[in-house]
Parts: sequence; structure tokens; C-alpha cells
Amino acid sequence: MEAVLRRTALVKSQAKRKARILDHKKLVRDRVQYRMQNSLICKETTQSIRNARKARREDWELGPIAPWRAAAAYATVAGDGVAGGASSGAGPGTGASGTARDEFFGTFSARRLNPPKVPEKYRVENWFIKEGDRCVVVEGREGVKGKIGVVKAVDKETEMVTLEGINMIDIRIPAAMQTPNLPSRIHTSEQPLPLSSLKLVYPLPDPLTGIPRDTILTTLVKRNTHFDPYANTQSWDRVLSPQNITIPWPTPSDDIHTDEKPDTLRIQVEETTFLPTLLRPPMPTSVIDELRNRYGKFRERHDEEWVAMKEAEDEQARRMKMLADRMVPKGARNVARKHPSTSEGTFLKDRKAVPKMKEPVMEALGRHMAKRQLERVQSQLEREGYVETSV
Repeated sequence: MEAVLRRTALVKSQAKRKARILDHKKLVRDRVQYRMQNSLICKETTQSIRNARKARREDWELGPIAPWRAAAAYATVAGDGVAGGASSGAGPGTGASGTARDEFFGTFSARRLNPPKVPEKYRVENWFIKEGDRCVVVEGREGVKGKIGVVKAVDKETEMVTLEGINMIDIRIPAAMQTPNLPSRIHTSEQPLPLSSLKLVYPLPDPLTGIPRDTILTTLVKRNTHFDPYANTQSWDRVLSPQNITIPWPTPSDDIHTDEKPDTLRIQVEETTFLPTLLRPPMPTSVIDELRNRYGKFRERHDEEWVAMKEAEDEQARRMKMLADRMVPKGARNVARKHPSTSEGTFLKDRKAVPKMKEPVMEALGRHMAKRQLERVQSQLEREGYVETSV
């Protein structure tokens, strides 16, 4: 049985090692993918900056005959919507260059609304910002930096936060994704902002006047952690340090739910259909063996008959060991060679190992060797002609 337990422990350690290797490979793969997607976004931003510089140069050189570059306004022209493709007519102020080349000027691809996911190892563990909080933009482009908005959505996988009405951009929608609800291929939406560029804002009383004023909170700590084992969720309080002021979480809005015909009734959902008991297993043993793989290497719980058989083999090995200890060295060595697993390291598979003998056996061997040595010396003296004299 001990051999089975050792084998199970070895298999588990090997499985853990393989899992660590696979996790490392997945981390490297996610990191490379994250860098590639970030590189694409950076290239698109660089290209848009170059196009803007080129357009500014053309506007300066062409003057009144410069092309009309108002993409959002162009999309709302009656009868000349972008959804119908390039317009054959020229819009107001359009020059010889036409509108087909400039209808998407200043827009971005939908990739801006779907930033890459951060590898799980490098994600932020504790989030102090939630939907409904008020945040200020401390880093960003001109026109966005310094604005305060309400958090509309939080994405922990990409570490991006969306603020209502902040950082609005024009997104060009591919023709294949166009729907009747979107008559224009240009859609205006909020671009998510990175978590590192936002700070929480909360009204705190002024120490001089006592009037609540919006304060930027930069030193928030996590305290009073509570784990709910039933919902498998963790909650905590966010505290402003070192003032020890607890900042309350925003109250979630109650979603209005209307029952429909396909919905399951609540009384049917809450009805108890299974009552666990210790008198019988939750499912037949045959089903458990199929789910748990009766002959699997990772199994630790076995049938009673199989465990009894293994214990009988261990008892037989213990008896053989006791028999080997009572024998003479030669007999014990033969038994150890026949059953190498019954010894405690004395009779190893290596035949050069010194056998372990009892003290009476060692004393008898010593007397026998001394007697044989004395007889050998006396016979050698007689052959050489020496006569033993007594004093």
C-alpha cells in the first residue's frame, strides 16, 4: 500500500510540474499577444497623427478649395449618408479632391473600443473604483485631462474604465457590421481610459469651513476583508489613509425585471428535489468509479477489498523481513536478494552491501575465526620445523 501511495504522490508532483510549465507558456503567449495588439493600436495612432498633419498642410496650401473633412457632419447630410458608400456629389466647401477620400477623416477603427487583455499575472488585484463612482482624468490628451465623470463600465481584464461622456471619439463601422439601427457607418462612443490615468473623487468636508468639496483620493487602502463562501465573493472597505476615513461604495441601481412566459417560476426554482444524507452515497458506486477512474494514478480512495489485499502483501513482506533477521548471514542475504523490498536498507539490491547481523551471531563468528587462525599458525610452525616449548 505504501508503494501505491508513493506512486500517487509522484504522479501528482509530476502533474503540478507540467501545470506550471503550461502556465508559464500561456503567460509568455499572452504577453506576446498583448504587445502585438498594443503595437497595432500605436501604429494606428501614429498614422492618424500623420494624416492630421498632412490634412493641415493641404488646408493651408489649398485654402478655400480644400476638401471637406467633417466626417460626423458628412454622415448626417440628407441623401448623402455614408451608409450608401462614397457620394458622387460634393458637400459644402468640397474641393476637387472630392469626398470619397475624406469621408472617414478623423475616425478610428473599432479596435479602440476593444483594447487587449492584460496577462493574468500582471493584472491589478484590488480595485477601488466601481460602477457609479466619480473619477477625474489625471493623464490624457488635451480636452480630456482634468474632467470629472461617472464610471459607466469597468473591465478588469483589460484594466480599462469607461466614463460617461468623457473621451468621445468617432468609430468607423465596417460595411459588413452595419445594421438598420445604425444608418451611418460613423458611430460616436466613449473610448475606455486606462486605470492608471484615473483617480477617485469624493466630497469630503473642508477642514476650515466644513463645507463638502470634491477631493482627489490617492491613498486608498484595503481593510475589513470578508469572504462569502456561498457566493464565492470577497468584499472589503476602502479607507483613506492616514485619515482613516471610510469611503462608501456606490449603491447599485435596481434593475427592473419583467417576467416573460418562457421564464421559470420562482417556486419551481426553490423547490428542494435532493436531500443529502450520510446513509447512502449521492450516486451509485459504479457511477463514481466512471467519474473518478477506478484505475487512475491520481486516485487516493480505493475499494476495501483492494486495500485489504495490499495490506496482506505488506504483512507478508514484514514476515519475510523478520525471518531474514533470524537467519545466518548467508541465508539472510539470499532472502534479501529474493525480496529486496522487504529490507530497511541493509540488504539492498547492491550485492556488495554489508548484511546486518545480531550480536550473538557476531560473537560466534569471532570465536570461530580466532580458532581457525590459531590452527593455521600451528600447522605452519610444524611444517617449518619449529618445536613449541613450554616455559
